[in-house]
Amino acid sequence: MKIGRIGPVGHEKPVVFRDTNTAVDVSSVISDWSRDTLSAGAVDAVSAALDSLPVIEVGNQRIGSPVARPTKILCIG
Repeated sequence: MKIGRIGPVGHEKPVVFRDTNTAVDVSSVISDWSRDTLSAGAVDAVSAALDSLPVIEVGNQRIGSPVARPTKILCIG
């Protein structure tokens, strides 16, 4: 599952990317991808509802950071 956020700065929607052109809008299940929602089981909740959520075109929408306000960034490689 490739999580992300798309939209203007400060108004991003949480999504799950299906491919480079389409994503599933998960904003009806979670408010945002954040440390709090991830630790509260957001991945399980989104996974359970994924097939019933709307698919949107990514188009030229801005792709933001996958997680809002991360506390750490780890680089491996």
